[in-house]
Amino acid sequence: MAQVGAGLERPSLSADATNTASRWFTLARYPNNLPLQLNRFIGRERAIDEIKRTLWSTRLLTLTGPGGCGKTRLALKVAEELNDAFGDGVWLIELASLSDATLIVRTMMTALDMHEQTGRTPAEALIEQLQPRELLLVLDNCEHLIDGCAELAMTLLQHCSGLRILATSREVLNIAGEIAWPVPPLSTIDPQRSVDAAALQTSEAACLFLDRATAAQADFAVSDQAATAIAQICRRLDGMPLAFELAASRVKVLKTAEIAARLDDRLNSLTAGSRTALPRHQTLRAAIDWSYDLLNEAIARGQAHPLITGGAAPAGYLVDPAPWPDIIADGIQRGEIALDDATPGHALPVSADSVFGARQPVAGR
Repeated sequence: MAQVGAGLERPSLSADATNTASRWFTLARYPNNLPLQLNRFIGRERAIDEIKRTLWSTRLLTLTGPGGCGKTRLALKVAEELNDAFGDGVWLIELASLSDATLIVRTMMTALDMHEQTGRTPAEALIEQLQPRELLLVLDNCEHLIDGCAELAMTLLQHCSGLRILATSREVLNIAGEIAWPVPPLSTIDPQRSVDAAALQTSEAACLFLDRATAAQADFAVSDQAATAIAQICRRLDGMPLAFELAASRVKVLKTAEIAARLDDRLNSLTAGSRTALPRHQTLRAAIDWSYDLLNEAIARGQAHPLITGGAAPAGYLVDPAPWPDIIADGIQRGEIALDDATPGHALPVSADSVFGARQPVAGR
């Protein structure tokens, strides 16, 4: 039985080093504060090209999707590739650690190395210093400060003609001129079909799993038999990059078939995230808790069941079924639910139990 290394058709170490050096020199030539990434970006070539094209037709593009779908990493990759397109560079504004929307302006000024001015509010000083510049701002993790981010983005875009914004958020900012770009899951392979090790190369999800598994265990290899288990892992985790990162870290102690079997209890199995990652990205349960706490109250109450637009709501989840169309429209805008194309008249929570496991409603929600 053939044993195939995890890096199927993977570039050589020298090629990886050359690519990294090339990106570093490109970034170094233009103003920016983008972090150098410590692991490879896998897949999404078409998405990157489409986002770059779309950014030239709008001044505000928001990448949306559930927690763990790869919004931040995709935005950073796009920003990296666009760094030489803006005379004053691309700048990352990290909002994840903020809990107070009044700090957004000062956080932005610090990232841009700008200073407050006597007799002016921080927002006025920021606008004045941005007006002559041509740059791209990456507003990362807007969802928990959505109103403040929306207000500031609108104000800056109205006064700074050379500014474009690429935002990431669980929901759109919902201001004029914004284009929402839902981040799709990584492509997977149907585990019901015959899969061998070479076929995994056609799946973005499998390639990500293999790359991270090799990083976790240098001699990791996959046989044709194990390829089916890997395809099953990717399918059951719905193409969600965070889940693959967590699952791949388990190859140090479990075979791929064992990892697949343990996904019935994925909340307790996928717990070995990076120590330096955001707390909500260190375990799958933490990611779900973060997303759940941001849910619209009505959507949260119906989280454990499909939302049926053509009939009554599930018993015990909503007393009055009349508001369901408005609730579903709001949930779609927030990225909390998606239409189920396979069943007309139905909508499903984005973080459905196919990946996350149903989280039962709690008192007060």
